[in-house]
This record gives sequence, structure tokens and C-alpha cells, in this order.
Amino acid sequence: MTIKQKLLNYIETHSGTSFVEIERVFKANHFHYEGDRSLQGNTNLILWLDWNNEAVALINELLEEGSIICKTIHLLAYLVDGGTIPLPIAKEARAYESPRWLPVAFYYKEGKQ
Repeated sequence: MTIKQKLLNYIETHSGTSFVEIERVFKANHFHYEGDRSLQGNTNLILWLDWNNEAVALINELLEEGSIICKTIHLLAYLVDGGTIPLPIAKEARAYESPRWLPVAFYYKEGKQ
């Protein structure tokens, strides 16, 4: 089973999967994800940091093919999961003048596979 399929299976069975949880899946499967890339929404809207091209492409592929969706969540979910980004929190998904972090989670899109 590929890392993509393992991640999709995890998100399907763990609704509201955070980036912290995704990194745990990567580690458990010995998938090297660390790098200097960020996942971004709008200008200066950061979703997550310090991944490599392959890890970023994996998430983007799952989003683009419609297998998963991404929704804004409360910062508390990341605090519970044990990971945050050292940036001010974005209040909404829009462009910003300086970098902001938008906490998001991933959900399996029913009917896709």
C-alpha cells in the first residue's frame, strides 16, 4: 500500500485530521517529509511549514482529486495534538500583508477512493 493510500485511509477513519496527525502517519511509515516548503492558501496564509516537495505534492494531489477536503478549525485542536506554528493566527482564509497561520483539518470526501 502506498503512503498516499495509507494517509487517505487514516483521514477516512479519523475525521478532522490535523497536520500533526499527518506527520505521525508519515513517521510511522518511514516517509521522509521534512524540508523547507510550506503549504499555503492565499498570500501570506500559511497552512503548515517545513515539508519537502513530495509531502506537499501528496496533500495537494489528494485535495485536487477531491479525495479529501480541508476546513478551518480552532487552534485548540492543534494544542491538543501537540503542534503549532510560531506565527500569528489568521482569523479567516484571505490574503494577509504578513504571514499568518490558518489551523486546518482534513476530512475524507465520501464517495471518493
